[in-house]
Amino acid sequence: MTSQIGAALSPLLVVPIQIRYGWRAPFFVFGFLGVVWSVVWYVWFRDSPHEKAGVTEAELRELRGFTEVALVLSSLTYVVGATANGLGGVVGDWMVKHHGLRNGRRWLGVAGLSVAAVSLVAVIFAPGGNLALVFLSLAYGGILFQQPTLSALCLDVGRKHAGAVFGFMNTAANAASAISAVVFGYLVGYFGNYDAPFVPMVALLAVGAVLWLQVDPTRELFPEGFVAAGQIGFEPPEPHAVVPAQAATGV
Repeated sequence: MTSQIGAALSPLLVVPIQIRYGWRAPFFVFGFLGVVWSVVWYVWFRDSPHEKAGVTEAELRELRGFTEVALVLSSLTYVVGATANGLGGVVGDWMVKHHGLRNGRRWLGVAGLSVAAVSLVAVIFAPGGNLALVFLSLAYGGILFQQPTLSALCLDVGRKHAGAVFGFMNTAANAASAISAVVFGYLVGYFGNYDAPFVPMVALLAVGAVLWLQVDPTRELFPEGFVAAGQIGFEPPEPHAVVPAQAATGV
């Protein structure tokens, strides 16, 4: 979030400096700030919480440590996610071809979110960090497995308005992500347990799997023939277009 804010603010800082002192000045200013930040970072940052001044013994006991093997396994999440994403597209096409549009879309979505929900339950009860990473990878894969179907669904129900449908879906998803990042932090603080945020995540994934059963990709949100002023899909008639009744009466 702060990187985006920085990108938004930078022109407001660069342009006045450039106008007043020339185009080279912003490079000197931000280069100097970069050097200052590097020094601050070197003094402040440590590779391990054990090396950081001010970290209490209680905080050190609370942290869940990961071995080098676990850090290597962290790439497993993205390997599983990429594989599941591609596989979801292939399986989605196969499902629609053999089971029809409605069942093909629905059951792939149900399968993906169900796997994700069960995997997160396994994360809660995982005895160690390495196994937790494996289950987190499976949860991530389950979510990405249904992602191609989500995109296809926007085309199914949106047709020529698919862009608006897709945009609304992404807006809702990113808004939920922003809110959850804050809420989950408060859940950890309130319950004193890092497993606490997984509980609402499991519940939401389960609800999502059930809602997939209500999806009907054969029904368009905005029928192709629906034209109404002030609504999505409004297309004004061409100047020369005349309805039959008007042509008959000469009005």
